Amino acid sequence: MRLLAVTIRKNLLSKQLQALPKSVAHFRLPPKACSVFATKLLRSYSTEIENNSISTECRKKLIHLNSHGFTVPSFDRIENLYIDELPSTEDSLDGYVTASFYSFFSIDPESLSQLRYDLLSMNTYLQDTKLSGMDPSDPGFLPLLRSKIEKNPHPYVSFSKPIDKIQPITGRIYIDKIGINAQISFKKDLVKATRLMLESIPNLTARVPTFNFALSHNRAFKKLHVRIRPLVSVGQNLDLDVLNNEPEYLTPSEWHNELSELLNKDILEHNTFASGCDSNSISTTSCSHIDSNDSSPVLIDMRNFYENKVGTFKGAICPDVDTFREEMSYIKEKYSKNKKKSIYMYCTGGIRCSVAGAILKNEGFENVKTLRGGVIAYGQWIKSSSIATSTSTTETRAIESSNSNKPNKRDSLFIGKNFTFDKRLGERVTSDILSNCHQCNSPSDTYTNCANKTCNILFIQCPACMAKYHNTCGSSHCIEQIKKPAEQIKSEKAPTIHPYRHRIRPELVFGN
Repeated sequence: MRLLAVTIRKNLLSKQLQALPKSVAHFRLPPKACSVFATKLLRSYSTEIENNSISTECRKKLIHLNSHGFTVPSFDRIENLYIDELPSTEDSLDGYVTASFYSFFSIDPESLSQLRYDLLSMNTYLQDTKLSGMDPSDPGFLPLLRSKIEKNPHPYVSFSKPIDKIQPITGRIYIDKIGINAQISFKKDLVKATRLMLESIPNLTARVPTFNFALSHNRAFKKLHVRIRPLVSVGQNLDLDVLNNEPEYLTPSEWHNELSELLNKDILEHNTFASGCDSNSISTTSCSHIDSNDSSPVLIDMRNFYENKVGTFKGAICPDVDTFREEMSYIKEKYSKNKKKSIYMYCTGGIRCSVAGAILKNEGFENVKTLRGGVIAYGQWIKSSSIATSTSTTETRAIESSNSNKPNKRDSLFIGKNFTFDKRLGERVTSDILSNCHQCNSPSDTYTNCANKTCNILFIQCPACMAKYHNTCGSSHCIEQIKKPAEQIKSEKAPTIHPYRHRIRPELVFGN
């Protein structure tokens, strides 16, 4: 009996297939059985095997199978389908993961509306009757999704129908003529499907970088919003000529090593951990005894001051201002006479520092360094190293010798929580608690918004006060307001109680 050999090369590019049993590597079956088996095999693993990972002989057999009516799915034209590595999601209570990404590139302003529809239509595809009834791990899921995208690249998106069920993809996406800035949540088994849909949008093909996965996971947004607006509110017009003058990007490992050296030498300007300054102060004048015009490097937290209150890198300063726009003005003015000064900066996911660094470079600042991927990427690096060092002593030594650039979790230079602009309002990096409850002053770093939407102040609240004041700021008006039926509150159309400055500075409301 003639035999057909189907061989899969050992050097598979996909990490997920490295664990395949050796028995899968070589099959000898009768022709009919081989045809059926090979088709099933390729359907199962075509989403994992990249273009050049299949032997020439195997390709010939697949072409033969395809010519005899067998459907062999092809992913040859899909860019970057395999670049996203899903981290541990054990802490996800609802099966969702959260990720962010941003990218600067030219988009025709006239195509922004269509891009918005295309991004919103990702949920249209996933809520299709056939796809919504399939398990995303089913070998036929991605081929069917791609088929639907090719048949209807611009499906209808309704803005009149209320969203009556949880969307597969939720989040907040900003698009502009200079690129995209996105924070999204999706089911953890939809990573490749999400990547496939993004790469299938002409304006985004090969332009969406690797997903920057969060440190903690759940559905962080109620629904998917896509808005045409500036990617970052910086107070000036941005163009690609400015953004292309990039700061120097440091990987988490490089950042950790350089910052460790600066801290050990005690040469950082405003080093609140080594110079006797108040580490919880939000005022940059608290360490005014250090001359900002000297040659000392400076580490700047480019986030808002309230983000800095619950988590920060050791030695960082955070200007006491209300907006990113004001922070940029402060930095440019403060260091304008010493543009050769080494400036290190960080933010949540990287985009604010990419913008700030580019602006400073264009204004003549020579030594601007930023943490690639922000606190999120650094936290993931720390998290992965802590997993590596949690084994037995013998195993630990072996792992440390091969991963010498990874620190133990206790060595994290970022302490506390990383604030997030979503329902989570923060993700933990270390167990340190740097702040206190605004109502009882007990140690706490859990941010919340007053449950009365017309109040909505952002403040830190411990579990005891949360129960005592029913998730409100504690005012009698707010406690009474949340007791009203939702329809009544909506019909009242009450104005906002506090101005923006008071909503982000609760001490002005509480008087503490």
